[in-house]
Amino acid sequence: MGKIKVNEIEKHDASEITVNSTVKIDNIAEKTSGAGVTVDGLTIKDTGFDEPVKMKAYTTTQMNALSGMGAGDTIYNSTDGTLYVYNGTAWFAMSGSTFGTTVTYLVVAGGGGGGRGYDPAGGGAGGYQTGTFSATFSVDYTVTVGAGGAGSSSDGSAGSDGDNSVFNTIQSIGGGGGGSYPSGGPGLAGRSGGSGGGGVRDQNAGTATSGQGNSGGSGDVNAGGGGGGSSAVGNNATGTRVPGSGGAGTANTITGTSVTYAEGGNGRTDQSGSATNASANTGNGGMGGSVGNTGGNGGSGVVILRYSNSYSLSLGGTLIHSTAAYGSDNVTTITGGTGNVSWS
Repeated sequence: MGKIKVNEIEKHDASEITVNSTVKIDNIAEKTSGAGVTVDGLTIKDTGFDEPVKMKAYTTTQMNALSGMGAGDTIYNSTDGTLYVYNGTAWFAMSGSTFGTTVTYLVVAGGGGGGRGYDPAGGGAGGYQTGTFSATFSVDYTVTVGAGGAGSSSDGSAGSDGDNSVFNTIQSIGGGGGGSYPSGGPGLAGRSGGSGGGGVRDQNAGTATSGQGNSGGSGDVNAGGGGGGSSAVGNNATGTRVPGSGGAGTANTITGTSVTYAEGGNGRTDQSGSATNASANTGNGGMGGSVGNTGGNGGSGVVILRYSNSYSLSLGGTLIHSTAAYGSDNVTTITGGTGNVSWS
């Protein structure tokens, strides 16, 4: 059987179609609703499409090499996982990239410095936060690694607070400086932070940031309280020249090895000698310093990111970092600086 080919339909009144004033097709049933019209397997109904609409897919490189487009042309960008529309001049994404990767993070702030004097209290640990985050490809995320707070350099002054560490919207607060007691008093209280600095005989210990650490311990005569740690409060001094130790930190295996972070600094006595600085990139609080001996510095913080090795991480700014493989993942440890990271 042959086919009737027409260039123009003159009219349609739901019961017939007239073509070129001569050919009439009768008994046309008016379409209202139901199964719909199917074209190449795609069914169009009154309520929309029965099957997904498939746009032609191009990588970003292929898209940018296209020519002859008109305003309104639309393609699926398989690099970004989103639709792009041509506005007559350039391609524009109709949403952000829909692709990304899950990142496990550890964000530890700098620990607080130890106090100095007759009741030298320990510094509080830097705030400790860990969890997972869905990172979108080609999006920059801010990273900052907080420095440790300086130990007190004069009798009767509190240690300095540690600096905050940041990954995107996750901000860990620096540890509070340890309190101190000058000759004749009154003392200076422990400072609040991620974890609180230890207190002295007549002043309170510092308090902690919820979900990031614990408060410091109280002091006594010639004995400072311990700084708070991420897993436990700082220990109280329990009598004359019986100082409190720092609160416990938290062990974490994000790098593949168990490492303990964010321990509180130990309180000291007025006669205990020189103080030891906390280790770098631990977020530990600094040790209290006795009369004439500077308090220990808090340990600097750290940001650690673990992600599938199927993807690449780019870092910018002044970030100091190293990357190691662990199974099917990469682990990037950022030990200083500030800048941005992004995945692709």
